[in-house]
Amino acid sequence: MNEPKLLPWMARRAGIDLDEARELWQRAFSEASALTGEQSSAAFHGLTVERFTSLIGIEDAPQVGTDARPTLRPATMRPQPKQSSRLSLASGRRVPASMELSWRNAA
Repeated sequence: MNEPKLLPWMARRAGIDLDEARELWQRAFSEASALTGEQSSAAFHGLTVERFTSLIGIEDAPQVGTDARPTLRPATMRPQPKQSSRLSLASGRRVPASMELSWRNAA
């Protein structure tokens, strides 16, 4: 049985010491094992975390199976290929025109 890495944080948040949190985690683990009859499925792990948070009294604990991080979309992080090609075409058109203008002004 592996304890979650968030166990010390959850214990501090609940105001209990780490040893008591470990005992409650073992209790939640055994209860979930008895209810599901297994120890490796997603339902088992979800029930274990749910039982543990109810035992320590944290109402707004991290939810199992949800991603708390915002979703990063590549479209917002860099220009799309279509936009990049437009930029290169626009700059490609300007360079010869500016070279010609500077050549005329120099003569």
